[in-house]
Amino acid sequence: MKLRLIILFLLIVGYQNVFSQDTLSVKEIYFDNNLAYQDYNNELFTGVAQKLRKNGNGHIVAEEIYKNGVLLEWKLFYNKSHRRLAENVFYYKKYPLVPKERIRYTTNEDGKFTERTYYDTNFKKTLVTRHKDTTLIYKCPYTDGKKDGEEFCLNDNGNPMIIKFINGKKIKN
Repeated sequence: MKLRLIILFLLIVGYQNVFSQDTLSVKEIYFDNNLAYQDYNNELFTGVAQKLRKNGNGHIVAEEIYKNGVLLEWKLFYNKSHRRLAENVFYYKKYPLVPKERIRYTTNEDGKFTERTYYDTNFKKTLVTRHKDTTLIYKCPYTDGKKDGEEFCLNDNGNPMIIKFINGKKIKN
């Protein structure tokens, strides 16, 4: 029985160490060699850093998620009483502060739109896609940050179009 209690205690302590994280203001962290540190103890930061609206109403404008000082994700929220995501950026774990994917969310009378932009480790676009609700309405691959390949889009009538690009230049049919 004593052994079970000891094992249970160790599991609880281990769980808290693995999954516990701080929520701080972005003003309470600093950067050194592209890694985030906590101001109050100078240790690598693991947790969520939040930027709050200055008027003191507690509205969260943006959040940054860190693990062992490495920025993993950044979120921007619309100015509403509830947190509705406007933009989300995911970062490469091995390349601090280098975005891997940027997702933008918009809504208007025509529907919900999602635009995804993917990047390589040199900050160059590799692919852009746009969806209206769940339907693909645009897709274009990039090489070295230039359009390269077949760009897919829908014309004003909703019919699919393919435009070919090589090294950023449009190829005439």
